[in-house]
Amino acid sequence: MRKYICLLVLLAALSACKSSSETAPMNVLFIAVDDMNNWIGEWEGLALTPNIDQLVEEGVAFKNAHCAAPVCNPSRAALFTGQRPETNGTYENNVNFRDREGGAERITLPQFLRSKGYESVCAGKLFHSIRGTGEKPIAYSDPQSWDYQFPTPSGTPGSDLYQDEDGWGLWLEGTDAYEAVSY
Repeated sequence: MRKYICLLVLLAALSACKSSSETAPMNVLFIAVDDMNNWIGEWEGLALTPNIDQLVEEGVAFKNAHCAAPVCNPSRAALFTGQRPETNGTYENNVNFRDREGGAERITLPQFLRSKGYESVCAGKLFHSIRGTGEKPIAYSDPQSWDYQFPTPSGTPGSDLYQDEDGWGLWLEGTDAYEAVSY
């Protein structure tokens, strides 16, 4: 009799537990920043990055990063397709991985997430190009990967305010030079 009571209690406890299919999926936020290197404050860098530092403290940061190629487009194509440049055919910046053999069928990370019920939204440069501000997105931004792409212009207006006369970041000259920038 004791066995049956224990079994009954165990079954009741298991049926009360939520199955993994009933739990809400976690949000995914992917931030790509060109040429930031390891300069953010949280990684003991020289740049003042309080908002990124807070985000790092609240989330998961991957500090042992590598790239598939020392060039923008092959590295980004590898990251989003999960394939090395010699597999996806992207060795240079002036190539769209979709135009290479098998490229039209390649599933990117945003496409995979979309197939699992996530909404995939892009702002800025994730693949080798931004969407642009025109009516049609630029092909290098891989529009088929996204549910929505924010129309964004190229470049960062005002970035010259944070550079010295030689084009180096003002934070290299210390906090005073960086904080003296007037908007």
